Amino acid sequence: MTGFAESAAKGVFWTYLTFLGTKGISLVSLIVLARLLGPETFGMMAICMVVIAYFEIVARFGLGAALVSAQEHQAEMETAVALMSLVTSAAMVLLAWIAAPYLAGVFQEPSLTWPLRVIALALMIDAIAVVPVTRLSKRLQFRLKAVPDLARSLVKAAASILLAIMGFGLWSLVWGHVVGTLAAAVAAFLVAPWRPTVRPRAEVVGEAFRFGRHLLLAEVINAAQRNLDALLVGKLLGTTALGLYSLAFRLPDLLIRSFNQVAGTVLHPVISSRGAAKEAMAELYLSSLRHVALITFPAGAALSVASEPIVHLLYTPEWYGMIVPMGYLSISLALLTVDFVPGIIYKAMNRTEFLLWTSILKLPIFVVTLVLVAPYGIAAIAASQIGLSLIYFLPNWLILRRIIGVGLWQTLTALVPAILLAASVAAAGLALNQLQLRSDLLQVLVLGLGFALVFLPGIMLAVPEVRGTLRRRLKR
Repeated sequence: MTGFAESAAKGVFWTYLTFLGTKGISLVSLIVLARLLGPETFGMMAICMVVIAYFEIVARFGLGAALVSAQEHQAEMETAVALMSLVTSAAMVLLAWIAAPYLAGVFQEPSLTWPLRVIALALMIDAIAVVPVTRLSKRLQFRLKAVPDLARSLVKAAASILLAIMGFGLWSLVWGHVVGTLAAAVAAFLVAPWRPTVRPRAEVVGEAFRFGRHLLLAEVINAAQRNLDALLVGKLLGTTALGLYSLAFRLPDLLIRSFNQVAGTVLHPVISSRGAAKEAMAELYLSSLRHVALITFPAGAALSVASEPIVHLLYTPEWYGMIVPMGYLSISLALLTVDFVPGIIYKAMNRTEFLLWTSILKLPIFVVTLVLVAPYGIAAIAASQIGLSLIYFLPNWLILRRIIGVGLWQTLTALVPAILLAASVAAAGLALNQLQLRSDLLQVLVLGLGFALVFLPGIMLAVPEVRGTLRRRLKR
């Protein structure tokens, strides 16, 4: 397991460093844009992105994951994935253009018709670069993969801010998204040139299709869970409330959900490349869960405790309504780690039907809960996500117990270090909040220092490999 841990840790480090860079750029631009545009404009953009997310899932068709998991006929699989991506993306762009006026009408925002159509163009751009980007992940070349990711963030931020200053309003966000996607595609081909070399056989295309169909259905259902809260806020509470809710989600998304996504991006090819037998999967799962939760649980606790001074520091008073929802969302996204890691194992074992089954089981619970709490406002919607995050793990536990023999007690034992570290971070933050410093900047700096003084010794105590790595680096 040492080789697995080292490969995974190295990949996670570089990929999360890239995420911090790209999301850091996005966060800075977001703060600037929030001061230029206001909650209503962000609410309208959030509607566009939620709607396009469904078209994006179908356009991708799980093909990137199929290419990562493929062990044979690599060149044929790459060509098959490229062709299928172009076909599905073109179909989704056409459908989005036709459906845009009807979708805009659902939210009583007819002005969103053309923004929806323009944003849909990014689906085709992404499809063109799917093979170069996926090849970088499969080969564990995460430093090179940072190039297109950073290009996307830099170009998107620069274009959006420039257009916002020029008075383009919503269109500054729309065109920023499109040109950022184009920059990422160009950069991907520059660092990982690729062209089709063979014609794929029908059975290879069928293999990609079979892998993708389960993942596609699971992703469509999961997207409903990820986006239904935003859809309900936009529909029932209006675009201003949705703008507040969408920005309340951004910082937790940067620090927590992005780390989960990074872990999935790295662990999937690492586990797949090792060809682990069924008996070894339990150890791989528990190790992955333990190490990922050691980051996400304390991050969720820290961000929840620090939400008020952070929002006061970064945003104007019109955004203060996002403070309480951001605290709840930070906790819920951290807890979603226990639901996220099993999906990595399913994909590594080529058992994507389990993703579909668990998604089907979770969806009705999610829908009923959200419909019941939505009338009580965005804080109630955010708070409900905490309980849902815990409920989501139950079907995964039943499946994991059957296919790799992992019991509930083993899972809870793996999470104990993360729970203790998160509790320590939260206690330190609550104590420091009692200081009531006059400067929000000083309050945030003091909280950050307190979190670091608790987290760093805790992570070195929980993960002996970190101590060994630091010792070797210091000797050098």
